[in-house]
Amino acid sequence: MHKLAITIGLILSTLVGHADGAESPQKGTVVKAGQHILLGETIPGLHELKKTDLTLEFWIRPDQATVARTRVLLWLFSNKTGSDVAGIGLSCAAGKLQANVLGAKLTATGTLEANKWVHACLTIDTRKLNKVATLWVDGHRVDRVLVPHRWPTSFFYTRLMSDPWGNKRFFSGEIASIRLSSQVLYRENFTPQASWQPDDNTLLLIPGDQVRLK
Repeated sequence: MHKLAITIGLILSTLVGHADGAESPQKGTVVKAGQHILLGETIPGLHELKKTDLTLEFWIRPDQATVARTRVLLWLFSNKTGSDVAGIGLSCAAGKLQANVLGAKLTATGTLEANKWVHACLTIDTRKLNKVATLWVDGHRVDRVLVPHRWPTSFFYTRLMSDPWGNKRFFSGEIASIRLSSQVLYRENFTPQASWQPDDNTLLLIPGDQVRLK
């Protein structure tokens, strides 16, 4: 009976959102539909980002409109045409987080809750014959795929919450801390933190109170 109780407890701890000890942001920056962050203005070198391990992560609090939209673009590294095989990014479709890594698709099974903080993360391991992309939601691995396509020579767009093709696939709600690292920071389920400190592998770090929107 004792073993059964422990097993049930482990299952429940996997199914709930944040793991024990997780730090959700206390507040974020309000994002109105159509507002965005031009990452290339902050770090121009992101346009020429060469093949490297990556961790892309941020905290968002989508509103009801975002959860209901057919498609919302979140993190966008892309060529000018938006070709999947030349882009890396996170998006949301009918409330479900999705990712594209050079044509390989990843999808979360659960639906986001309106007005609730969620930690979204994408890691890319390039140190294998085929790159490996993993999608994480609130510290839980929800999907993993092999990525056979080659790394692009450059990115034309490096943005957050932007739809440069005029289809109004906009995020609205709140955003907090944002980080891009040239290292795979997570390989097992983890406890998301509300903020991070920079290190030698940090390519981009924007604390929640320093987010600037256009």
